[in-house]
Amino acid sequence: MRHEAGKRLIGFIVLFLGSVELMPVAREFLRALFWDQVIHIVDPIFSIPLNIVFGYGLPLVMVGYGLYLLLGPQKWRSTANWMRAKLNLYLVVAAILAVASIASVALYFWDHSRGPIIWTWGATSPIAFWRNGPEPLLVDSFNIKGKNRWSDPIRIIRASIRSDISLQIIPLSIVKNGQRVIIDNTVVQPGESFTLNSLMSAVNPTWTGQKPYADTFRAEFPKFTFIFEYEGGKPYEVRFAEADLDGYIAEATTQNAPK
Repeated sequence: MRHEAGKRLIGFIVLFLGSVELMPVAREFLRALFWDQVIHIVDPIFSIPLNIVFGYGLPLVMVGYGLYLLLGPQKWRSTANWMRAKLNLYLVVAAILAVASIASVALYFWDHSRGPIIWTWGATSPIAFWRNGPEPLLVDSFNIKGKNRWSDPIRIIRASIRSDISLQIIPLSIVKNGQRVIIDNTVVQPGESFTLNSLMSAVNPTWTGQKPYADTFRAEFPKFTFIFEYEGGKPYEVRFAEADLDGYIAEATTQNAPK
């Protein structure tokens, strides 16, 4: 009896987690937290099927397994026998395949609309921080990391940072193979990683040759928008609010704490 109750409890938990993972907010959270990092290290050609598997396949398997544990083997078998008796199995399979095909096409176009680049956000992107011993945290540069996840090369038209306070535009250069060059229809190959960078002197000329303290930078540049334009696609924009910047500063402070 306890064994059956335990199985039903596990089934309920698995069913609940699978259902939650099917929610758009949960899928986006898991994608940003984990799945994008997995996809980031594999060949770009696998990015779309992996997105489908991680975003929908695993949650649906969890929902199915949770229902199996909740219903129990006997109830599950009797339900399956009833379905076989009442329904044409071939028509059911054909309907499932049709729905799966339509869903796959829709998911393909949805994934394609996200653009060709996997972006990395955290303590080193979109801003690189630096610390010298016990001194307060310094801002080194805007430093945005990306990787071309598509199987085709992309041509970058321009990339910039826009202040959401003063509307100041800061052009970004591209760093490939350790070399910083001006973006001039720069081509990024499939699977290639790159960094978009701008020194702090472009934000404030008085910071030429030096790095501002993180608190000083935050007071002058508390929120901003990253704009990325590439050939054949819509401009990609990401807005960073004050809370985002505070989170990056806190994460960088922890990572760069004096030993």
